[in-house]
Amino acid sequence: MDISNLNYFHLIYLILILLFLVGTFLLSNKKNLNKNIQNLSIWGIIFFAILISYYLWDDLKVSMSKEKFNYIIEDYNIITIEKSKDGHFYLPLTINDLQIIFLVDTGASRSLLSRKDFKLVKAGNIFLPTETILETANGIVKAKEIIFKNVKVFESDLGEISFLVATKNFKGPRISLLGLDLLNNKFKYEITNNFLKLQLIP
Repeated sequence: MDISNLNYFHLIYLILILLFLVGTFLLSNKKNLNKNIQNLSIWGIIFFAILISYYLWDDLKVSMSKEKFNYIIEDYNIITIEKSKDGHFYLPLTINDLQIIFLVDTGASRSLLSRKDFKLVKAGNIFLPTETILETANGIVKAKEIIFKNVKVFESDLGEISFLVATKNFKGPRISLLGLDLLNNKFKYEITNNFLKLQLIP
């Protein structure tokens, strides 16, 4: 869970509403106070379980997917990826010594770091001043380009790689996307049935 991305005002607002409803209910039912408190405790647990699940769901989906990734590596030059149960291919890249999971998106012309992943790896890298406008399935996104000098796929060094990162006013993708720019420049790739085969370009 990315604590920095939580909407605290929204969370506090929901808690205040809950406390107001609890107080009103208790004041209006003083005769059965003990029984009411017991019932409210049960509903309170259910409420907070739903609330926590709401904030954790995106991370849980990615975490569950990570456990099911299957890779076959041949001499660190050829990588075969099995399709995940959600119908997508995922590839881990190491950026600044941190592993980031990318969804392989052959419909994306540029590779895009999610804002969450960007916060993990942003230190010591170069932002280019120009903004890029992207048209996505969720609407227009403005992004800036950032260059990373230390990018690896497993044990193979990919050299200097640039990614786009959505600007602060735009949410961007929930998971980082590996687009055609990186696929075409660094790999020869082939998709057959449930497998994606990547061969590193020397």
